Amino acid sequence: MLQITRRTVQALVIIFLAVVLSLNLYEGAKVKRDGDWEIKKSAILLHIDKYLGQREDRSTITNFFNGNIWSLKVKGFAISDPLAVLSYFIKSKKANIVFFLSLLIPVFFTVLLGRFFCGWLCPMHLLLEIADKFKMFLSRIGLPTYDIGVPLITRHIILGGGVLLGIFAGIEYFQFIYPPRLFSMVIHDILFGSVLTYGVWFIVAITAFEFLFSRRLWCRNICPGGTLYSYFGNKALLNVEPVRDGCNNCLDCRKVCPYALSPDNGNLDGTCDRCGLCISACDKKILDYKLNRAGSKSEQTV
Repeated sequence: MLQITRRTVQALVIIFLAVVLSLNLYEGAKVKRDGDWEIKKSAILLHIDKYLGQREDRSTITNFFNGNIWSLKVKGFAISDPLAVLSYFIKSKKANIVFFLSLLIPVFFTVLLGRFFCGWLCPMHLLLEIADKFKMFLSRIGLPTYDIGVPLITRHIILGGGVLLGIFAGIEYFQFIYPPRLFSMVIHDILFGSVLTYGVWFIVAITAFEFLFSRRLWCRNICPGGTLYSYFGNKALLNVEPVRDGCNNCLDCRKVCPYALSPDNGNLDGTCDRCGLCISACDKKILDYKLNRAGSKSEQTV
């Protein structure tokens, strides 16, 4: 049931992004002087126009959510991915209090729940999980699969290197390699018929490389946004821990963990994305989410 819930949330995030993107594009076309032809050439925008075109509150509806998973405005209030805020500071080299405040909600929930964004909300995570499931299936039926090891320090080098390049060379590359941002572009490309784009090919390349050569390489060893979330969530209050005795050392929880962690002995760190795969894999129900008080251990099981 836990994984069904998580998959449902992931799917709803993709649907939400598609709806927000379509509404934003529709409103943009609607306010243009010659925007009617843009609406007429798109079946999606025509469908939206059929229901919203004559409504007086059209702009209120279409602009209630504005943006994407990189930076989203909810009725004018901005919520930004921490990597988006970092990228802004690198590019502008100046402080912006509004943009800084937009990262408070993501950071708050990451400190509370850990790197949950990656395991529950990131659309790329869902795609890579599907590829990983298929890869593991091929392994079970005896076909050869590969898992090239990459040092964990790689993710810190990519994040730190990006910051240094931005500060000293004016090169900011996070926005071009961060899948959650690119995914919104991909949704636009798919919905409106342009599939041979950079975003599509980049995401396809990541997925193909993981499938062919290295299991969960991107999320575990490369993603700069995931690395940043792991810093904030390193001492999160919500953890996955053994909540009762009876472990038979089957190690099923370790086998399913995409980050090669050891949930059975509580050996987790900021890389854990709270996906709950280890909880679902434990037949004896030894593992569960547990909410700990700051600086102490609590017995409150979620």
